Amino acid sequence: MHFMRPKGRADFQDWLRARYGSLDALNSGWGTHFWGHRYGAWGEIQLPDSERHNPSLCLDWQRYYSWLNVRFQRDQVRILRERCPKHFITHNFMGLFPELNYYDLAEDLDFVRWDNYPLSRAAGYREWHMKPYAALTRNRFGRGVGYYVGAIIQEEAFYDALIAELLAAARVRPVVRPPQGVEASVRQGQGKRLLFLINHTEEKKTVAVPAGKRDLITGKKTENTLDLDIHGVAVLRL
Repeated sequence: MHFMRPKGRADFQDWLRARYGSLDALNSGWGTHFWGHRYGAWGEIQLPDSERHNPSLCLDWQRYYSWLNVRFQRDQVRILRERCPKHFITHNFMGLFPELNYYDLAEDLDFVRWDNYPLSRAAGYREWHMKPYAALTRNRFGRGVGYYVGAIIQEEAFYDALIAELLAAARVRPVVRPPQGVEASVRQGQGKRLLFLINHTEEKKTVAVPAGKRDLITGKKTENTLDLDIHGVAVLRL
């Protein structure tokens, strides 16, 4: 996220400078003498990466995070009022949500809306400042289930586990189970069904495939396994 990068830290420091005016005022307001951690330069102020930081720093961090959201919405509202001056502007709020100052957020709106999401939390975060948020939610509606991934997850195993759960819930069985580094996809239309296999690695791969299918690239029929060269490709007619 932007505010966890170096520029985000610098923006937070600028926000504090505008809020307090001087380091003496900040040190006094935060009671840094109690913690034995007086700041001598704005650049010394770090982002709170745990709940063990000075409580005043954590509080101002939450205020800054809320201010970012309010500022972002304000920019969008300004554009909408210029383009659609006769339309009302509203936003959906979610009850008692402590991460945002709803009073500030509502100032630029004509009225606010209420959302009651019947969602279950399927995955979250470890970092303390992100623990209130869900990385993955699940909602049952009628005979279906909807999933919403609200982040870009760095761990690839997350997506593997999620896709496996989705396939199992939908009772979808894979045509093949490719080894690591081999992409498999099925395309169908106009009475044809094709299986594409792509080896993305720098080594040969062996894939278990349905026997008796014709490889449209080589023209040969498959046996129980198919060998893919480095960066090799096969297209089987199913």
